[in-house]
This record gives sequence, C-alpha cells and structure tokens, in this order.
Amino acid sequence: MAKSALINAIEDSLIGLDNQLESLTNVFDRFVVSKEGCSCLLLGPPQSGKTAMINQVRQKVYPSSNVVIIDGFFCDDAAGTNLLGDDFENQKLIIVDNFEQFTQRNRQQLLYTIINKACASKCLVIFCSRDMTATDNVEKRVRSRMGNLKIFSTTDEVVEPIEALRALLLPKSWKCDNKDAKKAWESLIDDVTSRGVVIRDVERVVASSAGGGFSKLKRFASLFAEYYFETDIIPADADILRQLERIVPRNSNMVEYVEDLEVHEAFILELIRRLSKRSGNPHVPYLNVFQNFNLVFRAMHQPPRAKTLVYFYLDKLIQKGAIEVKPGSTKGQIDYRPVQNRIDGSVIEKAWLQRSRLSYLSDAFRNTANLQL
Repeated sequence: MAKSALINAIEDSLIGLDNQLESLTNVFDRFVVSKEGCSCLLLGPPQSGKTAMINQVRQKVYPSSNVVIIDGFFCDDAAGTNLLGDDFENQKLIIVDNFEQFTQRNRQQLLYTIINKACASKCLVIFCSRDMTATDNVEKRVRSRMGNLKIFSTTDEVVEPIEALRALLLPKSWKCDNKDAKKAWESLIDDVTSRGVVIRDVERVVASSAGGGFSKLKRFASLFAEYYFETDIIPADADILRQLERIVPRNSNMVEYVEDLEVHEAFILELIRRLSKRSGNPHVPYLNVFQNFNLVFRAMHQPPRAKTLVYFYLDKLIQKGAIEVKPGSTKGQIDYRPVQNRIDGSVIEKAWLQRSRLSYLSDAFRNTANLQL
C-alpha cells in the first residue's frame, strides 16, 4: 500500500506550477458551479505539465467521465466533429490538444463549431498548445468567441534539479500509515539526494530533456520508489546511475550504440528525428513513420516496405530503449501510437552519417526536398 500510494503521489506531483494549478482549478470551479460554457488556453513547451495539470484538477473537481479529447495531430474536421457529438445539454469537458495544428489549416470550421456550440451551452473547453503564438493564426470569428484567460505551464521560479527530484520523491500528498517505513524512506532520500555523483547526473538528465526535464525526473522517481519497496535494498551509486541511464542515455555511449544498429533501425531513428524537427512535436505516430518511410523509398526508386515490417522495427527499437512510446498511449490503436527518440538528435544525425555511408541508404534523404525531410 505504501508503495502504490507513493508512486501515485509522485505521478500527480507538479514542480513550480502552484499558481498555474490554482488558476486552472478556479476555471473548473466556476464551470461546475455556474454550469455555463466557457474556455481557456493552456500554453507551454512539450512535457511542461499541461496534461498533468488538467488531469489533476479534473480528478479533484470534475471526476465525470464525460470528457472529449480532440487532438490536432490525429483529427481532421470530420473525426473531430464525430468526437464532439450532438449532446450539448449536459456538462462536458472538451480538451483540444495540439490546438496550434487546427490554426494552421485553411478553414477553421472545427474550431468554430467547438467554440460556437460548446461555449454557448454547458461545456468547458480547454485549448492546449506548445506554441506560445498559437492564437496569432486564429480566425476572427473564432477568436471573438474564445475566452481571454491564458495559463502558461512555465515558471520563473528557479528549482535546482536535485531539489526537484527531492520534492518528487517526498510528495506532500503522500499519506503513509506506517511511520517507520515513512521515516526510513525520508532518511534514504536525504542520503541519496546529498550524493555528489547523483546530483551531477540528475543535472545531466534535466539539461538534456525537454520541458525542464521534470517529466524525466518523475519517471526516475517512480522507478526508484518501485525498486526500493520491492527489494528493500539501499541502492549504491552505480544502481542509481544505471536507472538514470535508462531514462536519459548518455550521448557518449549512444553514438556507438546507434552505429551498431541495423541500418533500417538507424534509418528509422533519423526519420523520426527529421519528422520531429519538421513538426515541432517530439512524438511521431507509427503510421506517420511508415508512410514517410515508404515515401523516401519511392524517392530512391526502391520498392515500398510492408507496414508490418516497419512496425516490427519500431517495436524492436522500443525494446532496445532507443525510442519510447508516449506514456498513456499504449492501449490505443497502433497506427496512432506516438513514439519519440530517447537519444539526442545531434547524436542520431552523426551516427546516421557514419552508419549509412556504406549502405544503399546513404543517399536516402537526397531526393526528398519536396517532403521537407
């Protein structure tokens, strides 16, 4: 019980976002009490806590299952309209994720439908975007109906990486009935977070991660808690560094690692890197990888590869720890399962040049200017 309660508390933790959490809670409170349609905009870089804030407030203030999520990366207007449904009589929470993708389309009919129908009824609409200038491209008819409230999931508060890790490992919301177990855990965290080698490696993890690195620290904190409560062993420095390496591999090790991959696996890593750079989104769906994989092959006048083969390579790269699936998306349809590279882009680019040099894929991206790859 102590372990599961601690891990849940770690997963719910947010670092340096107390004011933003309070603002979002106020939005939900007003919606629940007034039962009137409204909207707000939640802005912040990838992995900065936007989804975590929404989930935490929703579970506390509005635990209803009547929630609709419309993702700009995966939904066209028809799919979004189907998800929206026709029921506007009952209270509903509508989350428009990757909102900036809808603003880049020629017609913003879906946005207009959401803001016009939903906000005129009993719906709360939260627009989420990684693009701080997302509203600049919004059509006038949409902007005129949007709420003016913007919440930024960024903070000016400077939190040292090791202090952030300490806050995650000792969450205020953790309730433990076993006082001896809690005291032993607190003593262990005091010891671990004072070790110089751990402090330096935690700084490395944060420096090489998006969104301040707190999502990576949260994953490590959960792994660390699970390891300790299952083994009841005080981890040595090498054990801790090994766990941190699982979260963010060291670049010095990964160059050789990528060069040792099969050429098709290295090609997929480079493809994901280019697609991520093009879209500004680190996550790329399986289907997008497959489609662009074969677009490049056609540009080289090579026969296309089967979807099952490309997905097989993706699965192998996940098993090898080179890419990872976006948390919480493993149960969805495999075509739309988003993955991201776990290795720094500059390392992949350098290793790809070395790995592909003597293969038939050495000129793979030379004829893909029209694909913006």
